[in-house]
Amino acid sequence: MPGAFRHGRFGGPVGGRSALRAVCGAPGAELFDHPPLVGWLQWPLVALDAPTAVLRLLPQALWLGTALLVFQLAQRLQALGGQADMPGQGAAGHWAVVALALAPLLHVLGLGLLPDTLLMFLTAALMWWTLDLMQPGRGQLLALWASLGVLLGLAGLSKYTAIVPALAVAWCVLRAHGLRVLACAGPWLAVGVAVLLVLPVAVWNSQNDWVSFAYQAQHGAGGDWSGKHVARFVLLQVLVYGPLFMWGGGGLARMGAQPARALGWFFVLPMAVFTVASGGGTSLPHWTAPAWVALAPFAGMALAQSVQRGRRRWVVGLAWAQGALCVGMLGLMLSAGWPFVSGSHGQGNSQSPSNPLADVYGWDAAGQRARSLAAQHGLDQCGGAKLNFGQPHRLVRTAAAGACTGGPF
Repeated sequence: MPGAFRHGRFGGPVGGRSALRAVCGAPGAELFDHPPLVGWLQWPLVALDAPTAVLRLLPQALWLGTALLVFQLAQRLQALGGQADMPGQGAAGHWAVVALALAPLLHVLGLGLLPDTLLMFLTAALMWWTLDLMQPGRGQLLALWASLGVLLGLAGLSKYTAIVPALAVAWCVLRAHGLRVLACAGPWLAVGVAVLLVLPVAVWNSQNDWVSFAYQAQHGAGGDWSGKHVARFVLLQVLVYGPLFMWGGGGLARMGAQPARALGWFFVLPMAVFTVASGGGTSLPHWTAPAWVALAPFAGMALAQSVQRGRRRWVVGLAWAQGALCVGMLGLMLSAGWPFVSGSHGQGNSQSPSNPLADVYGWDAAGQRARSLAAQHGLDQCGGAKLNFGQPHRLVRTAAAGACTGGPF
């Protein structure tokens, strides 16, 4: 409930994605920087000119759904880890949600619908389905495999980095059943359903010079690799997600030789990928959000056991400290950040001063202004022949700069 209150209190103006969709005015097969599911989900409400509060309901519902899945996963893992009969049974789920709710950056993703908001929910859902398929006898149920394929397809329509949790799914299934599972129809059914769902992305790119993949390759290349970038990225991860997640390693260790321990790869794989990429200055803090969601159930197990072993005072004290950090970060978001940040350099090779909180300001007015500019220049649709791929972003960002001259830019 406190998390839901914060989302309702701080979720005022629309964000960049919503503003961009306001310019587009119709659903396209693709945005050049991301697959289309975010736009598809927002388009009906934008077309109906729904108020901002209504636009916020979808990311908030996804955030709450993610929390519910994390709670249930922690409960199941606690039982599989042999802790179900210990005092405080059921506490793992509660502590997992505490770790989730006290992570400052995750609340930002609950305020606006980003690809990462979708991938957070879908990662938790993939973990749930994968854990089910890892149990003896469950791998024979074609309905489970078909459902897994739908989740994988939706993840692929959310963000290109969904390939990473897909690899984690494959590893977990092979870890539980061995290579013999490939002789069954189920895995191939899941792959077929997933490919069918993401087919619009491939078709659109083939018709537009593979612009999305070219953009992602250029964006991911970054600048010169530096260990300082990696150290800064790791430190920032601890700051924006909080130290309570650090118990996740202990939760993984408590799983012992259980096959379910392989679910830890949903955290390890994306963290490894983005940490290495951060050396070139190209990894943004919110890209790892699905990975931290995957770690939350294991953190809940370890936190619950720490409380049971008499360390309640330390755990509760740390939770209060992280809660204060969370409120402080949201306060900084409202007040345009702290002064010294606005003089720091931008991401990657950019030498322009940047404020990491500036991107949450001005989009409501910018969307209206950009819609007017698009109409003046005859830019009716994002995918129309008159509109180049970079124009929506440039229009909206230019409008934002003009609409927020008194804001944090």
